[in-house]
Amino acid sequence: MRAGPEIFVIQGARPPVIEVDFACGAVYVRFGRGAVARTVARANARMHVAVDLDSQDKLIGIEAVGAKDISLRRVEEILQAAGVRHPNVDMRGARFEPVGDLVPA
Repeated sequence: MRAGPEIFVIQGARPPVIEVDFACGAVYVRFGRGAVARTVARANARMHVAVDLDSQDKLIGIEAVGAKDISLRRVEEILQAAGVRHPNVDMRGARFEPVGDLVPA
């Protein structure tokens, strides 16, 4: 039996692609591509946070819905809420991409 919530560690060093849907306040922090085999929901009072994993429990990405603003600092908060550690990833290299019909002016 596990003593607490799972902690996920990013093994690589490649910065994520941060997909942002401004219309609904959704963010997807994508560390990889592949079929999602399992999603782990995380309790958070301010937003919905879920961690997507492949069939070998490799982290694909983290979804957060309800983010009030989108910044690198907010992304770090989302990763912390998801229980994701990224010791070798320089988040300053992350790329933000708008998705959906609406993009900020």
